[in-house]
Amino acid sequence: MVWLDCITSTTTSGPIFIVCTFADHPLAQDQTSLQRLSSTLDEKLATHPAKDRVIRNTSLTTPDGSSFSFFPIDNTQQQNGSGLQHFMSTLLDTSEHSKCAQKHVPTWVAYLQDTLVHLTNPSTSDFVIIPQVADEIAKIRHELYQSGSIVDESETTPLPYITLDQFHRLCKSIHPDGTTEQFESCLTSLHNENMVSHFNTPELRHMVILDTMWLIDAFTTIIRDPSLHPCKCDAGIKIFREPMKWFSSLYSHGELNGQLIPMLLNNHNEVEQKYIINTMIQVSVLMSSSLNFTHIHSCVD
Repeated sequence: MVWLDCITSTTTSGPIFIVCTFADHPLAQDQTSLQRLSSTLDEKLATHPAKDRVIRNTSLTTPDGSSFSFFPIDNTQQQNGSGLQHFMSTLLDTSEHSKCAQKHVPTWVAYLQDTLVHLTNPSTSDFVIIPQVADEIAKIRHELYQSGSIVDESETTPLPYITLDQFHRLCKSIHPDGTTEQFESCLTSLHNENMVSHFNTPELRHMVILDTMWLIDAFTTIIRDPSLHPCKCDAGIKIFREPMKWFSSLYSHGELNGQLIPMLLNNHNEVEQKYIINTMIQVSVLMSSSLNFTHIHSCVD
């Protein structure tokens, strides 16, 4: 239930979909096993704060007639994968009837939202950037490039995050008459609506995450079953005796040695590594007994 704990620690409203991949696996073909899993999830959800936010899968039912609490999906067949079509239609229907869909958004905020989406995937976006905003984005790209956050500063390079100062400057380029208070309020709303991720704590306040999957991918480099989800970093860890012990301890006892962090997150710089670990602590995915990350315990079951 660690991911549900993570969601409820950062948001207080909005629907939640529990999606289980590997529906192509032979074990997932056993309806009895799927029904047992749904019943087990229902037992855990019964006392969970997110219980009423979880969207039910009406295409599958347990022997007592209850709809499933999760969506099993075969993600190896793209849009034709088993269960994917029903999940997508349920997702769209839920979105259309959500409070956010009926909410009035100021023009400058709507433009900011489109700009942020564009920055995460500019190579496939046809969004038109107005000149003064384009100039500010170019400055931001240059700063991120100089700090080592991105490998090049071309317009097609996606930005997984920007700094808080850069966010304010971007807002100012879109809404010159806006105030700091308006921009902070907007940032809070964007976070609550899962458009961005931003935590107003001393350790995390300096960064605004534009691409939440960048953060989740980093999380799942640490929290995973390495037999099902191997990572490129694993090979480099396993050739050394001591790191291999730390690696085994992580996935057998849920205990993460801080010296293993740079090896697991070797495609992130030191600032990013500290931000990722601090965020995992913030959302209760990890528990730390020290502030220098020398010894961190995982909450994973």
